[in-house]
Amino acid sequence: LSELLEKDDLAPSRQARARSLSITSQSTTGPTLAVPGTSELQVRLDVATLCLVNDCMGSTAPFATLTLKGASVDVTSHPDQSMAIAASVTLDVAFYNIMSSCFEPIMEPWTLKVTATETEGRAASALKVESLSRVEFN
Repeated sequence: LSELLEKDDLAPSRQARARSLSITSQSTTGPTLAVPGTSELQVRLDVATLCLVNDCMGSTAPFATLTLKGASVDVTSHPDQSMAIAASVTLDVAFYNIMSSCFEPIMEPWTLKVTATETEGRAASALKVESLSRVEFN
């Protein structure tokens, strides 16, 4: 597995992996104890790849990959105790074709977006899941 992850064609470079996750938090009204302001949390992930490896019968070869691209989560909390969450990600799945020595797509890149809002006491809640592109399987 470590040999496969060191190859450039199967995994991003160590430098790219090290800077692919960023988390920021900010308050729009500054720190205060009496009246809390609007708070935001943003999480961004440029790319993450999960590679399944077939290591049967003494040989190690990649089997399939699941890649998440452009993942983002934004959480906003308002002073009136309402909250809003927005998330999006692009997924694609590929398998390794041993005959051609390359990855071939099982699922073409697909973008999914989820938004949710909630007010104090769950008096009003909303959840929306939408596909920003068509899901295509090969």
